[in-house]
Formats: sequence, structure tokens, C-alpha cells
Amino acid sequence: MTLNLSSPSVRWLLIFDGFYAAVIAFCYVTGRSATTTLSIVAAGACLLIWQLALAWRAHRGTMVLQVIPNIRMPHYFQAAVQGCHYIYLGLYYEHIVDYVPMIVVQIVTAYLLEMLLSWSRGRAWQAGFGPFPVIGSINLFLWFKPEYFYCQLLLVAFAALTKEFVRWDRDGRSSHIFNPSAIALAATAVILLAADATTMTTGVNHILAYEVPPNFFEVMFLFGLLLQVFFSTTLITLGAVIALSIIFYGGLFTLGEPLLFFIFHINVFLGLNLLATDPATSPRPQFGKFLFGLTWGTAIWCCYVFLSWLELPSYYDKILTVPIVNLMVPLFDRIGRRVRIPFQDRRFVYIALYIGLFTLILPRLKTPDDESDYYLKGKLPRPAAYESWKSLRLHRERDRFCTSFPRACEPWGLLEEIRHYREFGNRSPD
Repeated sequence: MTLNLSSPSVRWLLIFDGFYAAVIAFCYVTGRSATTTLSIVAAGACLLIWQLALAWRAHRGTMVLQVIPNIRMPHYFQAAVQGCHYIYLGLYYEHIVDYVPMIVVQIVTAYLLEMLLSWSRGRAWQAGFGPFPVIGSINLFLWFKPEYFYCQLLLVAFAALTKEFVRWDRDGRSSHIFNPSAIALAATAVILLAADATTMTTGVNHILAYEVPPNFFEVMFLFGLLLQVFFSTTLITLGAVIALSIIFYGGLFTLGEPLLFFIFHINVFLGLNLLATDPATSPRPQFGKFLFGLTWGTAIWCCYVFLSWLELPSYYDKILTVPIVNLMVPLFDRIGRRVRIPFQDRRFVYIALYIGLFTLILPRLKTPDDESDYYLKGKLPRPAAYESWKSLRLHRERDRFCTSFPRACEPWGLLEEIRHYREFGNRSPD
């Protein structure tokens, strides 16, 4: 048996290899970091050798390289929602546009890894949009600097390998235990914290960038609602928001002041909507989903306090806690099957509750006394990595914008923001 060069498997390989070659050429022409270019070349070479080995086995007739379609709505829908987040952030954070080719090469790497792993283990590759939400989630939370881009590619490989090999039987079916992007991010965070190597990433700069767009809370909320309507994840997000709100207001009412500066950071809210709501790694019963959310919200707060107490970067809080609650999913499933909650089969009731709670706390979420302002005012010491504080310039521009157009920065100021968007960053410093 010979390998058919016009087969779907070969066509897909040629397409992805072509993307790889195009990104390498782009990096060379635009003068990207030599380490970035070499990292992509090395990864591409390893994947090409793997392809050639499988092609040789297929040519000798010892394996069949099959491709079957597997277009699933959760994959492309979540990818589209993530894309909208990137677009909105990119309107204010110019590095997003520069980084798009690096996201493309990660997506292609994830596709090739998924494809080659499937064929190497004797399965047909299921062609779909699965890698898009995984890479989208990873890059929403963590970027390595150009001189360490090989670590970003290793992070992608780790996500693919854990999805393939770290599995358990759940309800009679094999399923991956951890959210692939979350476990890769969590493992990377542990290594960075242990090695005190957070400066290898964009760090604080990346996190503070989410505070620059005036209405990102509202944008995340609205797109999060779309996911909740179609995929019944409301009780996870609702549970986490309730837990964090109870902790915040409980401290405010009992101690006279909140335990933290905010109910939750904008980056945490991003995680509540996009990071731990994967149907494959979250509970299925409704009450189990709610317990999952409550536990995750409480764990985020505990992790934030613990990291702050150790004087470590606290923005890893939402990342480190997802694998923990993923491991507890069988427990939440068992409890959820035994306990019925009101309106068990009426998800729109829970969506209405979530909308009401978010509307109630939104003014507090958008108050100016967030953590970045505490740094700006000198109430907290700046971290040692000063080079990661480039976003402070954008914060000052946002403050000037909000002073000139306060309605655009108030709750639900999206329309006013659109009207005056051109004024952002175009005013001279005070």
C-alpha cells in the first residue's frame, strides 16, 4: 500500500506546514527576535520529522492516516467569543495586533500535535475547531516574552499531551481530567513561581492591560451570557461570583472595610466566563455546577491571599485553582445527582439571577480604587520587574479619557465609549 498524496491527511499536513513556513518567513522579514524565529523553526522541524515517520509507516502499509470531521459548536462558538475579547482589548492594547502571528503559530502547532498524536495512537484525527479555544484561553492569560517564546510552544505541547494522556472514565466514557489550557497554565505558573521567573513573561503588564478598556466588565458579561444561553454554564459563573461577593461584602459589613481592594479583578472575571466552564471538565448536574462555582470562587480568594502573603505575584490565583476543582468534579457530580434545586430545568431563571447580581455589583467593580490605582498612588510598592509596567502609560491615558468623558467610564457606558473612542490616547499629558 502506498501513501496517496492527494488524500485528505496529506492535504491537511501541507496546509499546516505551509502556515508554519509562512510564519517563519514573516518573523524573518519583520525582524522578530532571533529566539522567537529559532523556536518556531525548531518546533516545525520536530513536527516535520514526526510527519515523515508517520508517512513512511503509512507508505509501508502499517498504519492508515484517517481524517473524519468533528465540527462541534462549543469549540467554534467559544473561539468566536474569545476572538471578540481579543478585538476589544486590541483597540486599546497595541501589542495584541503585533502578537497575532504568534497566536497563529500556536494554533497550527496545536493542530499538528492533535493530528499526529491521534495517528500515532492508531485513531483517526477528528478535524474540527478544538485547538482554537485552548490556544485562545492560554494567550488570554499568559504570554512569554519574545526571547522565551519556546516556552510558549512548550506550554501548548503540554496542553495537548495532558488532554491525550491524563484521562479517566466518567459515566462510562473516557474523558480528559483537566481543562487543557488551565492545566498547562497552572503547571507553568508553578514552575515560574518556584523559579522566581515571572519576569520571563509579560507579567503585570499583561494583566493590567485588561483594566484599560473602559467597559471590559460589560463586554465580558455580555459575551459570557451568550455562552451561558447555549451551553448551560450559568451556575458555574454565578456560584463563583456569589462566593467572591460574599467574601468581599462579608468583610465590609463585619470589619468595616473590605478584605481586598475589589470584589474580583477584571482578569478573574475573564476566567469565570472562559477558563473553567469547559463542559468536558465541569460537573453535569445543576447543583454540582453551582458547588463547582462556589468552590472555585472561594479557592481563588484563598489563593490570592496566600500568594500575597508570600509576596508572590497574585494574578496566578484564577489559574492555579482550576485543576483543583477539576479533580473534585466526580464529587460534585455525586452530590449534584442527589440534590435537586429550584428551577432545575429552567436555565433562564438562573441567567436572570446572574444578570441581577452582576448589575448590582457592577458599580463597585468599576470603582477607581482598583489595585493598579493603589500602585499608582504609592500605597503599594511596585514589583521589582519595572519593565513589565508599560501598561501604566495606558492607565494614565484611560484616566484622562474618563475625566473628559466620564459617562463613557460609568457602568454601561459602552455607547458613550463608542462615540468618543477616537479621543482615547490623543490628549497631551497633564
